[in-house]
Amino acid sequence: MFLAVFASGIAFVFWLAGVRAVGPARASVFVNLAPVSSALLAVLMLGERLALFHLAGAVLVLAGVYLVSRKPGKPASGRETAAGAGGTVDPAGS
Repeated sequence: MFLAVFASGIAFVFWLAGVRAVGPARASVFVNLAPVSSALLAVLMLGERLALFHLAGAVLVLAGVYLVSRKPGKPASGRETAAGAGGTVDPAGS
């Protein structure tokens, strides 16, 4: 009963507040951090040992979260995109 009401219930309330703050698309990416935080808590609280595959997985997850959640920058060519140019889009590319 404690786990259902306090741990899961309160976590769900905070998760919904986060979704409301940043939107579902951005918040859904951070679900991928659950296994990473679980592994870290297992090391800290249960004395588990981390293996190389844990670290490799954590790096991949963190890199993925970073790539998806970063703000878009300038295009690599330095040219403005069609949306940023303020004009119409010419399908011929001229």
